[in-house]
Amino acid sequence: MTHRPRATAALAAVAALLAGGCGAAAGSPAQGRNFNLRVVRNPDTRVSLAAYAGRPVIVSFFSSYCLTCMPETATLARYYRFNHRHHGDVTIIGIDPSDQPAAALSLLNQAGVSFPVLADPSMTTATAFGTPGLPATFFLNARHHVVRKVLGPITLQQLTTGSNRINGTQPAAAPSASPPG
Repeated sequence: MTHRPRATAALAAVAALLAGGCGAAAGSPAQGRNFNLRVVRNPDTRVSLAAYAGRPVIVSFFSSYCLTCMPETATLARYYRFNHRHHGDVTIIGIDPSDQPAAALSLLNQAGVSFPVLADPSMTTATAFGTPGLPATFFLNARHHVVRKVLGPITLQQLTTGSNRINGTQPAAAPSASPPG
């Protein structure tokens, strides 16, 4: 049997991700979670959360090896296309932790993704967000505080509610969330 250190490390990282983490509490700042990652479709380009300073952002973690991520990613893609065309107020950044580039590209193409998706091969960003498993979606307000998170597959209704909240078109209703401001 051949020992593959990189494959073993990747499996250990995936196991740690799926086992759970501390999680990003609603209202907590995304400080320490700023990322500067390579774009899956154009590895020579990097995108950082800081580039979206002052803008609300939806950050979604998904991967090709996650069974519920394909329909989730397709839902995100449809939501992004519709809102981008009609409102222009939705910024979505996808992050694909520890996936092979070809598998990641295949997922993006099959789901019709047009928003930026970043590679997180070391899973540093997924860990910093406290992502306990995939898929996971975080709604960040303009100060990049986590206002809402959805663990597991997200629905169009959850996307709409979260997006309205971070864009200030709906008052915060979660009793456990920190008050806005």
